[in-house]
Amino acid sequence: MNFEKETLPNFLIVGAPRCGTTAMYNYLDRHPQIFMSPVKEPCFFSLPAMKFPHKGIEDDVWERSLVTNLKDYKSLFAGAKNEVRRGEASPDYLFRYETAIPGIRELLGDITIIIMVRNPVDRAFSAYWLLRKLQREHLSFEEALEQEQSRIDDNYSYIWHYQRLGHYSQAIMAYQQEFSTVGVFLFEDFKREPTKHLCRVYQLLNVNPEFQQSVATVYNASGEVTSPLLFAFLTQSNPVKAALKPVVDLAFPETKRRHLIEDWKSRLVVMPKMKTETRRRLISLYRDDILKFQELIGRDLRHWLEEDDDGNE
Repeated sequence: MNFEKETLPNFLIVGAPRCGTTAMYNYLDRHPQIFMSPVKEPCFFSLPAMKFPHKGIEDDVWERSLVTNLKDYKSLFAGAKNEVRRGEASPDYLFRYETAIPGIRELLGDITIIIMVRNPVDRAFSAYWLLRKLQREHLSFEEALEQEQSRIDDNYSYIWHYQRLGHYSQAIMAYQQEFSTVGVFLFEDFKREPTKHLCRVYQLLNVNPEFQQSVATVYNASGEVTSPLLFAFLTQSNPVKAALKPVVDLAFPETKRRHLIEDWKSRLVVMPKMKTETRRRLISLYRDDILKFQELIGRDLRHWLEEDDDGNE
């Protein structure tokens, strides 16, 4: 038995960003047979592809969460006990597949890979509105698309690559070729029937598929904040929260408290509608890749080429 591999992850959520990876991380973290890294996005296997420092607004905050050495990466899983599955979720592993795959194979072997994707047009819009919600993005969506290549050249972190991250087929093909167990899941399936499709993930991981949990909470919702003051109160440190913390800690366990806050935050966010001409232009950009991707997974995704806004977060 290789003891080192027995203490490292045996599955990864590798992407894509804004496709439900945060929700999946939280759902799997609740399963008694699964241990999830306490740092959601260590991005350890994509580090060799990065240039530091990143130049986007508050990219430095994101950089501080990265796990940059093997000792610290191993320590993320030190808390695992008798769980049969150990995992982490770094959505940029899909985007940086050429760098991530060799490192994953060398250190972890032929592990299980989970990939979550969505209509790339909606994914781009969701990424934009996440940064708007966080007050990191100040351009209109159309202006941001025009500035994207310039921002890439200036070394903005990957979350700013709104258009670029929506090309899935080549990366998914690479993971399918390198790993024997790769599950590709669609955001729209989880939105429509979350319990059913979460069960599919359990089955892929060979853990108890009958484990029941609430899937009502929307995690990390994108959109326009309807009450900036209340949203700031929930997300930022302040004296009132500090004073209430001892009482709240007694009333709610840490996990329950985190889910409640996410639920409250999601209720303060509304997704605006994308301009029809912008959606049409992005559909044209992604058309060929969508057709390739649907062949890879054996699904009819021609509705992704329609111009109606699906209203997803």
